[in-house]
Amino acid sequence: MEQITAYGAPDVEAALVDAMANGSFGSSLGALVERSGELDDASRALVDRVEGLSRGLADATRSEGDRIAAMFREAGIPTSITPSEERKLHVFPDLVISSGLDRALELLDADGWYSMIPMGDGAWAGYRRAHNGGVFIKHDDPTRRLHLSWAPKRDHHKLVKLLTPQAPDVTAMELPTFLWPGYWVIRLGRLVKEQVSRNKLVGGGDLGPSLATPRGLIGPILELAGTTSDDVVVDLGSGDGRVVLEAARLGATGRGVERDAGLVQRSRRAIAEAGVQRATIIEGSALDAQLSDATVVFVFVAPKFVADLLPGLLAKLPAGARIVTHQQQPVAWPIEPAAAELVVADDGISSAYLWRVG
Repeated sequence: MEQITAYGAPDVEAALVDAMANGSFGSSLGALVERSGELDDASRALVDRVEGLSRGLADATRSEGDRIAAMFREAGIPTSITPSEERKLHVFPDLVISSGLDRALELLDADGWYSMIPMGDGAWAGYRRAHNGGVFIKHDDPTRRLHLSWAPKRDHHKLVKLLTPQAPDVTAMELPTFLWPGYWVIRLGRLVKEQVSRNKLVGGGDLGPSLATPRGLIGPILELAGTTSDDVVVDLGSGDGRVVLEAARLGATGRGVERDAGLVQRSRRAIAEAGVQRATIIEGSALDAQLSDATVVFVFVAPKFVADLLPGLLAKLPAGARIVTHQQQPVAWPIEPAAAELVVADDGISSAYLWRVG
């Protein structure tokens, strides 16, 4: 923070966006809090709001972690909680168990948590042997996540890491449980295919697990894109349809593309219940989405996938179209965004990014 000499609201906002992008959000926010006397009124109000929200999210993380740990311990599962930071960007407890994984998964399922990566029995058998933990999402609030570790972290050789099955491998094909070693063969085949195509997102690629944008952030992100009633907003990986619904409420035409059949049905029900007319959900791969009429593309997936998608989207979309995403993780964009903005709401804090075509 020492390099920042101006303390107007734009400087503070830019500093927090940069801090989020380089992974130093908590410490940078703390430094701004300590130097609040140097801020103007608008900047101080922004810092106070973000500080209050981030500490509230940290408190909610600790509370949720304590609750789940108590549930596990009552079932006889030895559980420890990884200490949470003082400031958080979302609710994300981190628990470690030393035994009882099957029972822990039953309890999580009953409590409304599901795996971030949809898997059948065979895929799960392979995944749990290849990895020491996984991420779970709360069904009634998909912005809440839980990281559960069930084995010590292993420091594998680079080649072993390269050959270890990842999410796209275990979701590429459903194998019987007794054939779970076959996912290492699938992994090898995918690596060969990537080398041949030279593009991991061409021909049946994968955008990673479904992520949900906090509802309070959707409006400001669409506003950054200058969304109007003349726009066709396409959400790639639309999840429960919340972005499509908000676009339609703003008067735009909203279209979501989602590969998960369960989420497709859920989002279609939400649209029907809301009674909006200009919102549709298409079941299929976001990588095969029809974008010829799209004027705003909303994409919220892991930063590395957004970075891979950007060049193709900018080449494919019509002139005047805009691309928006938001990220809470460290990120380095291959193409400089036209704008970056801190977005803050009662249910989340993030950095929104905008690119324009043409």
